[in-house]
Amino acid sequence: MLHTRTLAAAAASMLILAACGRDDTFIDSGVDNDLLAHVPAGTPYLSANLQPIPDEIIDSYLQRAQPVLDVLQRELTSTRQALASAPTSDHSLDPVILALVNEFDGKLNRSGLEELGLDLQAPRALYGMGAFPVFRMGLSDATRLRATIQRILDAGGIAAPQLDHQGTGYWRLPASDDTGAGRGGAIYIAILDNQLTIGIFPASLESELLPHLLGQSMPAESDAAERLQAINERQGYTPYGTGSFDLLALTDELFSSESVSGRALMDAGIDVSTQLGPMCREEIRQIVSQAPRVHSGLTELTSDSVGYELVVEAEPGLAAELAGLVARVPQADPDSVGVLEFALGLKVGALRDFLRGRTAAVAEAPYRCQHLQELNDAARKMYTQLNQPIPPLVNNFEGLRISLNRLGSNPAQAEQVEGVMAIHVEQPEMFVGMAQMFLPDLAALQLTPGAPPARLPASMIPLPGVVAFAALSDSAIGLSVGAGEEARLADYLDEDSEPGGTFLSMNYDTETYLEYTDRFSDQMAQFQAGPDEEPGPIHGLAEAARQAYKAMAGRTDTRMSFSEEGIHITSRMTFK
Repeated sequence: MLHTRTLAAAAASMLILAACGRDDTFIDSGVDNDLLAHVPAGTPYLSANLQPIPDEIIDSYLQRAQPVLDVLQRELTSTRQALASAPTSDHSLDPVILALVNEFDGKLNRSGLEELGLDLQAPRALYGMGAFPVFRMGLSDATRLRATIQRILDAGGIAAPQLDHQGTGYWRLPASDDTGAGRGGAIYIAILDNQLTIGIFPASLESELLPHLLGQSMPAESDAAERLQAINERQGYTPYGTGSFDLLALTDELFSSESVSGRALMDAGIDVSTQLGPMCREEIRQIVSQAPRVHSGLTELTSDSVGYELVVEAEPGLAAELAGLVARVPQADPDSVGVLEFALGLKVGALRDFLRGRTAAVAEAPYRCQHLQELNDAARKMYTQLNQPIPPLVNNFEGLRISLNRLGSNPAQAEQVEGVMAIHVEQPEMFVGMAQMFLPDLAALQLTPGAPPARLPASMIPLPGVVAFAALSDSAIGLSVGAGEEARLADYLDEDSEPGGTFLSMNYDTETYLEYTDRFSDQMAQFQAGPDEEPGPIHGLAEAARQAYKAMAGRTDTRMSFSEEGIHITSRMTFK
């Protein structure tokens, strides 16, 4: 049986070309995506590109990805031969996989993908008809892609004859065991003159939504382009991929008996108005309004790097409370060349007070909706737990920082770790003094703020041969591990912190991270697999893709912060 993780890795490697870079000097805030005209005004979610990626940048990215494509091509050919010769009883999903492999074999390049009908510069749009998703993508050749899809369906043994609606052909694939004529949902696929369009919605709404999907009925009004442009201008995003998700609008869509989604629920036997009632609906809206919208976009897209931001908008009062939780702790070095830089700055005492205040509010004025009683119970339980005494070190904790120059293949062995760390607390001298009362060897060390790092005695280190030093600053307790690392401990503790609301930051070598995650995944797979299980024939394809990707991966930098707008998550990945 094909594992989802393996297939996802292979698919991601094939599609990496669709997320290629741009020239830093290329700036154009205009809109070049005619698919947005299909998007109805007020759709609760929307993701699209406003400009195509320039040709020269796509070509440069293809050149960078060529080693990955070469490995994929070799593995595709090998996998095709293995699947073709294996008994069909051994791999029930493999007729479809084999059909896909046959189509991509020999075409993992720009001309080959365009030969299938795909377009690396294509406009794209994902949006909702109510709650139901629609995806549109421009094509280089609609006729070729239509033939490609039909070959895959035929070779995979999927019975999906092309249907017709007012002269436009489409495929309907039931999402369940029914025929698509009742209440069950279905996947609708159509290839129009210049685009591929895919929609998922209940068959009961087919007569209403299918004309829209097929472009036979256009919305009376569309604000998609203006909506995305406004986000790009406000956040400084590039025009190559922006998303917006209005959770409050989606909630109202589901609650309204007059909306497309509300009528679909009614058809499925779910009467929201009767089952929830106005009180429940209003209380649920109050909860959703604490974080009503999410938007995202590409902050950078070059041949050497990809930058991304996700913003969760928060109610102003909540945003202000969250911002007050951030401790002034130095952030991870964005220009680091070490294995890992990590920094967390959160006032645990303030976090406890924040959670206690929020749970107390629910406990004192519980939700009246019968469907929210579990939230009331959870709030009361958490409030009781938060009122229990906690150790002073935990209550006064403000941050943790780690900087590793070396991390061996087995991090459980301390001699393979070289780096420094800092625990940020209020009054670090007090905590060291308390520890020295119980640890005589520690009491012999002169640990005072600003004093040179002091070597920890071997009796305090559980593993032999490990060199460790400790030091203090006015705000942190520092530790170095590894010979020579103590030389940078004092400067590490004295690094300046900057305001800005960032409470978590990481900068790490992506290849090292992928090696550790692969090792962990393999160990879990061995633990879960039976003694006679063998990797599927597609396993080599995914493994080769992962190894080739690791070879081109550079560094990853991730930041999480609070602001008056809400929660910001930014990430930037570079390539070798």
